[in-house]
Amino acid sequence: WYNNIFHINAFVHNNGDMLIQEMTTAKPKDTIHCRITCLSSTYQFEVNGVVTEIARHCSGSYTRYMLYPYFGGDEAAPNAMKIQIQNL
Repeated sequence: WYNNIFHINAFVHNNGDMLIQEMTTAKPKDTIHCRITCLSSTYQFEVNGVVTEIARHCSGSYTRYMLYPYFGGDEAAPNAMKIQIQNL
């Protein structure tokens, strides 16, 4: 949340480095559709049909976890939010 707009980012940890790439922005009450796909050498991040790939530097089927929406430090969400997550 910055300048009254949500910034939707692709975010990956690779060998201790944090890689962040902004994908889109959204205003309160906007609906966006996102998907993350883990491939053998990349992660694919899809937001409203636009795909960004970031290199994946690990191999195998390691345990993965999702980071839920994050607003920075101890800040609360700036608006009431409805977020639906479906694991495929």
